[in-house]
Amino acid sequence: MDVSGRPDKKLTLASGQTLAGIGRINGSLTVAVGATLSPAGTNTTLGITTGANVVGTIAATNIITLNGTTVIKLKGSGTNDVVQSTGAGITYGGTLNLVNISGAPLAAGDSFQIFNATSYAGSFANLTPASPGVGLAWNTTQLNIGKLSVVAASQPVISSVIVSGGNLIFSGTNGVGNGNYVVLTSTNVTAPLTGWTALATNIFDANGGFHATNTISPGNPQQFYRIQLQ
Repeated sequence: MDVSGRPDKKLTLASGQTLAGIGRINGSLTVAVGATLSPAGTNTTLGITTGANVVGTIAATNIITLNGTTVIKLKGSGTNDVVQSTGAGITYGGTLNLVNISGAPLAAGDSFQIFNATSYAGSFANLTPASPGVGLAWNTTQLNIGKLSVVAASQPVISSVIVSGGNLIFSGTNGVGNGNYVVLTSTNVTAPLTGWTALATNIFDANGGFHATNTISPGNPQQFYRIQLQ
């Protein structure tokens, strides 16, 4: 959808509505809870422009407020959809949905300028997917300048162990916020991970913390545990 040249001074997407395509809104843009903003590529069928880009930019000349779902396609480091406020700021909120369309897995060091504005405020309540891949994490520390990058994820650390009622209860930190993890166990700490047994799959809390309860097996003289990113 090309929205360039529209006379709107204020455009609000209501719940259930989607704005997709490329172009510019002459005014402010508000994406309400339940609405979707999804930049796209060029569309030669409609005669909007020439070319065959699969990513594109939706811009507004005034403030952009994101409270719904913002879908951003990533196509290799530095190539991506963009949401741009040409004369004001962007307020983050709702869900940021990142879609890798490059055909190759994301890698540590990939960087994307996905927002462009004079100022940035707020934060996203949800980021999907929770991680860009196994052993990787999203670096959101530069969203204050509109950038998102991929970094190597730190390995979760078990910081507390309690034995209670025949169970071994342990907890820790350093996971990926809202990401998945699996509890692995083995009687041989030097065994390759492919030889460890998966006990359970769970989700880190928003801060990367975890808490797991496991039944102690009296028949095993020693048991080792590991929290593995998934």
